[in-house]
Amino acid sequence: MHHSQYDVVFEGGGVKSVALIGALERFAREGVEFDRVAGTSAGAITAAMLAAGYTAAEMKEILWQTDFNEFANVSIFRKRKWRVVFSRHIFDLFSLFLGSTGYGVFSTDDFYEWVKDILVRKGVTDFLSAPRYLRVFAVDLFRQRLLRFDRDVTPHLEIAEAVRLSMSIPLFFKAKVSEDELIVDGGILANYPIDTFVGKGNITSTLGFKLTSEEQTLPLSTPANIFAYLMRIFETMQVAKERLHVKQAHWARTIPIPTGSISTIKFDLTEEDKQFLWESGYEAAQEAIRKGVLSEGGRR
Repeated sequence: MHHSQYDVVFEGGGVKSVALIGALERFAREGVEFDRVAGTSAGAITAAMLAAGYTAAEMKEILWQTDFNEFANVSIFRKRKWRVVFSRHIFDLFSLFLGSTGYGVFSTDDFYEWVKDILVRKGVTDFLSAPRYLRVFAVDLFRQRLLRFDRDVTPHLEIAEAVRLSMSIPLFFKAKVSEDELIVDGGILANYPIDTFVGKGNITSTLGFKLTSEEQTLPLSTPANIFAYLMRIFETMQVAKERLHVKQAHWARTIPIPTGSISTIKFDLTEEDKQFLWESGYEAAQEAIRKGVLSEGGRR
């Protein structure tokens, strides 16, 4: 049993973040406790729940009871083209071209209410009220900069609002638009901000949970439509940034979690999908522990 405290960073990865919960469960059984927590996009959801005081077992129960398709009905993009054009969803697709609607297909309102309700159950609203130090990232496209939300910078900001901003995948979810800001998914610039706590602690005391896909799970095929094409561009940008962050992080403290062929935006996850991701996270954590990730020098 290990009883050391670590900082922890969760990578973004859409619905694949279910795997993060499985990894957390394995570290919990090892007696590991976390001090500061950070995350981007879907990783921010996990980070927020952990910061609010949820256990890995409680998080799993919540995710198993949640139908992610309620947040984004991705099935419309699997229909034949003519069916999409003549369905009510054509108006959602038109919103991609309207700045007033946030340049996205799906609203984040239901997601915001879901996160808010989860946090309120633990008596958590803003960053000051969280029992653990929490940091979340988003991007302001107007100013072309990374935004950091935590109790030092934004103490009274609602955590649910920060998480909503952090996971607003461009074009997929509606961005926050005002006269002086256009805020989208933090994954554009920091999908895996493993070095975020440098200056507040030694990077070797930070554990990073990183979601990985084997190369063969990304087929060399032409995207089926413009939306798939734009999503591939976004994912490519993320991969390039991740490589840099992992290099800076010294791989020894990163736990790579295979996620198979499950897409970031597969919001219609089946129970089998969820179980596969959870088990993958658990097994990845177990392997990392076996190789010494919790030892003084990190993974062998």
